[in-house]
Amino acid sequence: MAASLQVANTRPSWATALFKVPLPPRNLVLTRKFLAQSINAFFQSAAYYTPIFYIAAFSKTLGYKDTDGANFTALSNACNAIGKVGVGFIADRIGRLDSFFLTTLLSCTSTAGLWVSSTVLGSSDVELGRALFITFTVVYGLFASAYIGLFSPALVELFGISEMPHITGIMYMLQGAAGLMGTPLAGFLVTESTSPGSYLYMAVLVGSFMFISTVSVQWARIELMVERAGGKWQWTWGL
Repeated sequence: MAASLQVANTRPSWATALFKVPLPPRNLVLTRKFLAQSINAFFQSAAYYTPIFYIAAFSKTLGYKDTDGANFTALSNACNAIGKVGVGFIADRIGRLDSFFLTTLLSCTSTAGLWVSSTVLGSSDVELGRALFITFTVVYGLFASAYIGLFSPALVELFGISEMPHITGIMYMLQGAAGLMGTPLAGFLVTESTSPGSYLYMAVLVGSFMFISTVSVQWARIELMVERAGGKWQWTWGL
């Protein structure tokens, strides 16, 4: 009886349990791979939702109707679903971090090569601008969404399953904060939406954020590779 009362008294109250956040160990937070993954999570999330939010609005600058904009949004969502499922098969073959880097790199290059080009060329050559935009919608939808599917498996690969309760909350908090800031900031750069060129600075911002995220993913991968090699540089595939 006394033992059960002692256990009950040592249990935290519901309020304490609700607001107590499991923080990651200090020695883990101070590692370079934690810093790299934090930067990656922040900048990718800051960029990710912007194209999705502005697909319909941007399509109207290329002469499409409102119904066409809705169709492009549906196309993007369909590609999102395919990408999230398909990337699992890719990760099983080439590794979680390698596929994580690949999807982030393709998201970056599609933004810089296709969307930025569409904003620049769309005013002078509408057909080319449309072709670039449609290709971007498909490619970005396939690979940017795949990042979301790989995020948790990449955390397991980097930090181990035992650290997931401490790491996951911090990383998703960074993603949430970045998502709240990224899209409004990008929207602030669009002063008027009458021509494709109006979205140039937005596309450049998204591409820049994706580039930082890509570099950070590769940085985290290299840190893990060196760590597993006992501090030596030894390139390894299949991470």
